[in-house]
Amino acid sequence: MYTEKQVFIELQKFLNNSDKEIEAAYKVHRKLLSLIPEEIRDQSYFRYLELGGTIGLNIKNYKIYEYSHDKKETFRIIYPNKDIDNLKSIDLEPNVNFKFISTPSVLLEVQVEEFERFTEKQWHSFVKAVEVASQGKDNPVGNVKNINIVW
Repeated sequence: MYTEKQVFIELQKFLNNSDKEIEAAYKVHRKLLSLIPEEIRDQSYFRYLELGGTIGLNIKNYKIYEYSHDKKETFRIIYPNKDIDNLKSIDLEPNVNFKFISTPSVLLEVQVEEFERFTEKQWHSFVKAVEVASQGKDNPVGNVKNINIVW
């Protein structure tokens, strides 16, 4: 099992990031983690895939967020389809990475520094998408749980 900090140190090796860059990514990770409602945290699992240099959080069968070496300083986060327009109010052009079939959400690519522009409105939309995902169907096959997280 890994600790969160160990995973980000490993990612730093993949990304060749500075300490400042990896610390900024870790801060976003902790913010996203803090927004997961307590009542659904037991449905969550964290994974670190060494081969792909990826850390992520899933709830049931849904990717909630992911940070990967293939997209330097970029997170993919779950976000409601109907709220995408509210990103324009903070001058963020939505970059949809993936559309879910069974839930009205998408995965958005968001740069680490773009999270600084998020207001309460955007964070609330993220939480809404997490809550909807938690009501989805569970598919435990292939769930890799190998990170100890301190909530």
